[in-house]
Amino acid sequence: MSAYRKAKTLGVLENKLLAHTVMTRLGIPVLDVAYGAFAHTPLGEWKQYERDDLYSALRANRLGPDRPFVVKPASDGTNFGLLVMHPSKWKKENWTEALVARHVERFLFKVGISG
Repeated sequence: MSAYRKAKTLGVLENKLLAHTVMTRLGIPVLDVAYGAFAHTPLGEWKQYERDDLYSALRANRLGPDRPFVVKPASDGTNFGLLVMHPSKWKKENWTEALVARHVERFLFKVGISG
């Protein structure tokens, strides 16, 4: 990753949400994004994060208890903050929408993260 960071890049490609927009507009196939948002301000088609919108997306897509999903910070080049959720994990570990929001907000707003 350090070699990548030293090279000149198009900043938009470092952000998964902005890259999704570019690739979609270029006609390149991309995975669906059930919910994507920025921490403090909207940018392009991506809204500012709202917990209730996250809850709505989880419910509308039946994510968690019924369908698997992945949470990944949009601009982190590592797997730090990655959450891979499967219905069996959701049930076994007693996950809730509130716990998903807590996980998201911890990385979105860098709450309680050192480094």
